[in-house]
Amino acid sequence: MPEQSHTNRIRCLSEIFRAAIEAAVCKHQSRLPITLQGFPSGACGDAALLLAKFLEQHGEGAFDYMLGVRAGWSHAWLQRGALIVDITADQFDDMAEPVVVAEVSDWHALFDGASQGLADFTGWDAHTRMEFTATYACVLTSVPEYLRPVLDLQNRGEDR
Repeated sequence: MPEQSHTNRIRCLSEIFRAAIEAAVCKHQSRLPITLQGFPSGACGDAALLLAKFLEQHGEGAFDYMLGVRAGWSHAWLQRGALIVDITADQFDDMAEPVVVAEVSDWHALFDGASQGLADFTGWDAHTRMEFTATYACVLTSVPEYLRPVLDLQNRGEDR
């Protein structure tokens, strides 16, 4: 049963982070990149990268950034092994769940997703890293204080 408990913790953290993005859109829309202003629509890539950082800072380890295409529409989510974590799937008409945390998702399988590598913006070029760090800090203002990680997002690798 510890594995189910772990999955439930990831679901809880993901739900909290999604709610924080929604609150940030309401409170700080002009401070967010255009990709998040219509959240969840069109926000899957950025939201996945931001969520990956939040989960990592809560001890949940690294996730792959998954990208898939279905009927001309692309979609991004997080995945580690078989575990799928997605906080923007409901941008599509055929998905009602705002947060998906599951070992199996027939819906995600329709996108024929492939890993694009580690979901981590901190190793990217300085400009992109700065933009994501500012966005992450803005979203964190809407996370309950007891769950706010310390913001220390220094570059840990070579610029990509």
